[in-house]
Amino acid sequence: MKKAILLHGKPGSGKSSCISVALERASLSAYDSRHHFSVGNHLRSVAAGETPSLFAREVRKGTEQLGNHEPIAHEVVNAVVAEYLGTLSARSLVVIDGYPKYIEQIQPFEENVQLAGATILSIMHVIVPDEVAINRIVSRGVRAGETGLDLEFAQRRLSEHQTGARVTTEALAATYPIDVIDGTQPMNSVIWTMRQILESS
Repeated sequence: MKKAILLHGKPGSGKSSCISVALERASLSAYDSRHHFSVGNHLRSVAAGETPSLFAREVRKGTEQLGNHEPIAHEVVNAVVAEYLGTLSARSLVVIDGYPKYIEQIQPFEENVQLAGATILSIMHVIVPDEVAINRIVSRGVRAGETGLDLEFAQRRLSEHQTGARVTTEALAATYPIDVIDGTQPMNSVIWTMRQILESS
């Protein structure tokens, strides 16, 4: 049966960078494949036409609304997530990054996980103080040469997280085991912790 671990944390927590390395390094002989599924990155790839999807038109339409800070419709995101899960082999381990993000997404997400023949094992929650997350978001934009990633942008990202994902993580933790990881540790320490969690799955 497919197994899933949910990865949650603020923007700038370092969760995505660390889990990618942890999955590469982990010894996972019980599985024939391992996957890091960043839902946000996947949606952007579908919207850009880089990843095929039956729901590409709906995703593109929803992405246009993001300029007004309106989230893509929950049913569209859930459909895309279900579509991805359906492509995985029966002995896969997938880390689902940044999803579910809103309370309203939890029930249909859990139903889709079941339909895909998967089981949710646990949650990894990477925590950092707001000031650390803000500094990382701004610094990341500077390194990438991106414009618009200023203090106001970083604060808005964190505000959006507070109103959605944080509450959702708390709701999920009432159902699934949660491992809280200190994201202020050196990156290698965070990766090592994640690797231990993966290998015990």
